[in-house]
Amino acid sequence: MTLNSTGNSGNDPSRSADLEFLSLFIEQARHGVDVSRRYPRFYQKLMVDPELRQAFLDILELMDEDENQTLVSLPLPTRANLGFLLKDQPAAFQSMEKNWQIHWMRTRQELQAIFFPPQLAYRHGTDFLSDEEFVVFRDDFDIGDFQYSVSIVCALGEDLEAGLLTRMNVGITPEGSSSHPPLKTMLEWGHYKESVIITGEGRIALPPIALAKILDPDLENVISDLELTIETI
Repeated sequence: MTLNSTGNSGNDPSRSADLEFLSLFIEQARHGVDVSRRYPRFYQKLMVDPELRQAFLDILELMDEDENQTLVSLPLPTRANLGFLLKDQPAAFQSMEKNWQIHWMRTRQELQAIFFPPQLAYRHGTDFLSDEEFVVFRDDFDIGDFQYSVSIVCALGEDLEAGLLTRMNVGITPEGSSSHPPLKTMLEWGHYKESVIITGEGRIALPPIALAKILDPDLENVISDLELTIETI
């Protein structure tokens, strides 16, 4: 089954490619393939893209209707459990007995809306840099008895050459405890890749992000998704 490119996808080639790949993605899942591991980037995109997720649900419904209309009675195979595809972000899994890993992705469309909000469409080029700060990521998650609150904040340096000054804010509940595990964070955004170790609450300064690594030459479009992985060490 192939899903036609409809709805708000317009003439976006990447959106059309996503919708075309979605049918294969679902067929693989129905045959027992662990699609979260085989296609991790597309899986994460499905989790955060409302339009793509709705298309996923529509295809499942169509497949169910096709099966119900089958005229020949055949033994039904064991149906794959696709419930994990419907869970909310972030996707967390236990890779080893006491080791946890959590992975998020912010698509370039989501980041574009942060830097260039639709209601401020008159802005262009370096106009967006008049904002003091951009919160490009924020989320809460639990590891054992501890709740972590993590955000990534960017602000323009003294000039364009300085790029975006970047910091990670970390909060841990309950406060003041020293028994929480240290965490390794890996941030990848276009050609920017950095890793830091979280040992407690506070602000962690990251190396500045050169604008050329995340924006087009005209400084008007975000060109890459942002991926963040956090794991215990």
